[in-house]
Amino acid sequence: MSEIHYKDFKEYLANLKQNRPPNAYLIYGEGFLVDIVLTGMLDVLIPESDREFNYEKFDLDDSSVEAVLESMNTYSFFSERKIVSVDITRMFSKDSRRKNEDAQTDAETDRAKDEPALIQEAIESGFPDNHLLLLTAEKVDKRRALYKTLKASGMIIDCSIPLGNRMADRKAQEAVLFECMNTIVSENGKSMDKKAFASLLDSTGFDPAIFAKNLEKLVSYAGERDAITADDVAALIARTKKDPIFELTGAISEKNVGKALSLIGSLLEDGLYPLQILSGITNHIRKLLLVKDFSETTFGNKKATQSGISYDYFKNNIVPAMISWDDQLKQYIEKQENTMADDGDVSGTPGANQPKTDLILVKNPNNPYPIFQTFLAADRFSKNELLNAMKQLGEADILLKTTGRDAKMVMDRLVFKICDMPC
Repeated sequence: MSEIHYKDFKEYLANLKQNRPPNAYLIYGEGFLVDIVLTGMLDVLIPESDREFNYEKFDLDDSSVEAVLESMNTYSFFSERKIVSVDITRMFSKDSRRKNEDAQTDAETDRAKDEPALIQEAIESGFPDNHLLLLTAEKVDKRRALYKTLKASGMIIDCSIPLGNRMADRKAQEAVLFECMNTIVSENGKSMDKKAFASLLDSTGFDPAIFAKNLEKLVSYAGERDAITADDVAALIARTKKDPIFELTGAISEKNVGKALSLIGSLLEDGLYPLQILSGITNHIRKLLLVKDFSETTFGNKKATQSGISYDYFKNNIVPAMISWDDQLKQYIEKQENTMADDGDVSGTPGANQPKTDLILVKNPNNPYPIFQTFLAADRFSKNELLNAMKQLGEADILLKTTGRDAKMVMDRLVFKICDMPC
């Protein structure tokens, strides 16, 4: 049907309700923008009340393409519209093509086809009315038959951003970050002048995810003030230098091994102690594990409830549940402390102070956006992966303290294991 660039997406989204959407989409490019497009489409096409039953997000590491297509052709009992999303980045890689060629020799399949061909054939055959397949990818090969089929029969949304240093490239990058800034500050009832934006852009460079995280920190730093200033940015940079592991934990959350390894090398070269780095990673994994416990206890196995929600829904529905969770935890800890005090195990007046714990989910209810990002980051890991990460962190701690092994090697292997990559 068509292909549009991300800069035209808002206009397209505004008309989406009035126009009949195609059955298949390909959204590719900068991951931060891909997530914005995916979330925006869900917000327009499926009400929050229906999303639990009519939106399904697949991971091809855990599911097959056949399962994705089966879901696409299965009708929902609760609504006419149904959306299925799946990341197909690997389908455009050479490794994927080689694996599919190996699959052709498997005697167990009478008519083995590679994954792109299965999806291509399904799109050409058509899906039930109001059933939408949202395919996402980091990079694509426009020569592939699947891409050509999607362009002819579906809709392609190009979220790629030029990464060069030409004037046109820099303007395109700046436009994306400027839109990101407007969205985040307006959602939090703030404003940010051009001087502050330029200062933040200069310190961050073109990394939308890090740029957004720094904005979230600025919103919190500004407190009750409406305007974020260049002085705030300068103060934030000073604070960030005191906490240089922030970017590293972000890379680990994204399972971006290459970036995490590079950052570890930089941190060690800057003189940061390996145990400091290890402590920062440990605290981050504990936060993810805490959010995972909350999610599984609250939602059970309804993964779509966590992975497909919008920020507004999170702020209005999930945050109150988190605050209630925190209150119950505080009451439990206070009860335990009072019991120990009655037994003479601790000194002081029972109940005189609030129980102290770092296991609180919502430390600043007035700024829930960073909590939202942690919530989404936790969804990239299974609980077993996070528990295994804690085990690996403990083993790395012992290696760093009791052996003469190279710290860079220990930390690098740790990152591979946390991100579930062979090393």
